[in-house]
Amino acid sequence: MTLTSSTLNRRRGLALFAVLLALPLLSGCEYFDDVVVPAQDSTDPYAWGFIYQNGGYVFSGGRSFETNDRNKGFLTFATAMDHGGARRVTMHRSAVARYSNGALGAITHLHYLSAESVEQPGGPGDTVSNGRYVARYVVPGRQAPATRSGIPLTSITYTWHVEAEDMHGNVTIAPGGTLIYRP
Repeated sequence: MTLTSSTLNRRRGLALFAVLLALPLLSGCEYFDDVVVPAQDSTDPYAWGFIYQNGGYVFSGGRSFETNDRNKGFLTFATAMDHGGARRVTMHRSAVARYSNGALGAITHLHYLSAESVEQPGGPGDTVSNGRYVARYVVPGRQAPATRSGIPLTSITYTWHVEAEDMHGNVTIAPGGTLIYRP
């Protein structure tokens, strides 16, 4: 299937629409609440990853999701929650591209992608949100070229993990999920 720039632009537009549709769902009071930051808090925040797929949220918790469609995208999330307020959530990302040509050998490339964070200010006595999130639309099949030095691509593995911090500096790190593209 040959993709024209018009088709790609339409797909990007649909992806942006999906992001814009999903963001209000997370920022509203249905998922996060306002809380008063306590004077002390020694409990760790909650951290988890999930994806928006087929019209619903799927807890990923380190699970893998596979596709053989080079253009299939996933809306991925890193989320932090804490009863005393979530200061920051960070989505750490990487992609591994594997190329193989049978007996001629294999090439593996690891790409560390930029981390993305969202944070809010606050301290004891302040009213803040108990949750923060980062959303990222990912097309795992487009994270690396289809060939490298003439050797065909065999898979791309896109992985993310979540780092959550509360208002008192307690930190939790949890697996986000893995998206795998196999041509």
